[in-house]
Amino acid sequence: MAHLLKEQEKKGPIAMIEAEEAVIILKALADETRVLIVEMLSCGERCACQINQAFCITQPTLSYHLNVLTKCNLVDARKDGMRIWYSLNQPAIDDFKAYLDRITSDTEDCICKRVEQRSVADGSDKCGEPELY
Repeated sequence: MAHLLKEQEKKGPIAMIEAEEAVIILKALADETRVLIVEMLSCGERCACQINQAFCITQPTLSYHLNVLTKCNLVDARKDGMRIWYSLNQPAIDDFKAYLDRITSDTEDCICKRVEQRSVADGSDKCGEPELY
């Protein structure tokens, strides 16, 4: 595993940043309430009170969920008077979709091709000693 990370580091920091950001987003979406909030916001901007009406949760719990979604950049928040309005951050969502598409597709920079190229380059086709994670 460590050798794969070294190969990824050779490609530059962008690949690592993308993977790290994807993990943060996936963790944020690993909660049913947050997934449903994202789905609700797909219909357009909503204030917190409108979102809260759809769920049987307390206002502090809703604030927690919205905070997680805004911190991972999937949701934007804007204050208007006493209300906070939430909407999807569409460019961030599009980037995340593109990332998922890239890691689930056979591409030139796919990790499997880098592993194959390395084993051809060093003449080995076996794994050798297992690496500790």
